[in-house]
Amino acid sequence: MGGFNWTIELETEETVRLPMLQYAEPFEQIAKNIPRSMSVLCCHADIKSGTAFIRVAYCVQIERNLFDLFFNSAQGYRAAYFRSPWEGMRANTTFLNAVAPKLLSSAPSSRCGLPDKFKRKSLTTPSAKVWLAEQGNEVKGNCITCQGEWSASSVSKRDRPEIRNGRWEYAQTTKAQWGCKAPYLTKLRIFGAFLDVRFNELVPWNKRFRAKEIYEIGWS
Repeated sequence: MGGFNWTIELETEETVRLPMLQYAEPFEQIAKNIPRSMSVLCCHADIKSGTAFIRVAYCVQIERNLFDLFFNSAQGYRAAYFRSPWEGMRANTTFLNAVAPKLLSSAPSSRCGLPDKFKRKSLTTPSAKVWLAEQGNEVKGNCITCQGEWSASSVSKRDRPEIRNGRWEYAQTTKAQWGCKAPYLTKLRIFGAFLDVRFNELVPWNKRFRAKEIYEIGWS
């Protein structure tokens, strides 16, 4: 799959999912397909505690099969990072460029209280990113649509990788166990970069090496 070692053995609905994952389109096409059907659930201003830095944060919902292609296939987002950190960052930019127009023009975006120029800059600054929606990582705890789908407690059979690529399944960390799984969900969380009023960028210390971390273990 994809011209490199990427074997999938699924725990959930394998007969339905596997044929689709085996013949995934190139990532550029997957990224283009996402804004065509995605629903923008919410948009918030996310303030970095103790600083003057803010980012825009969206939660979107997509079809479950499209999520699968995006997150788990050999042509998907994490597979790009598996090939190299640079390939992953390029895929991240491709995705953000594809979804930004729909995000910015959505009704939730217009209500978040941030200027359009700021939101656009936040989404196009290098540390902007996308990931699945994790429970406990909601921007607004009282926002129903922010609620995450994935949690560490939902990971079953941690000793059984669903994705085998000759690297992630051999890393001896909890995050690597998560990285070897193929969650079958519907929500993505999109974070812009943290910026101040002059558009200076702040990258949190624990995300400085995000691309390398996904390359090594499939998770960040």
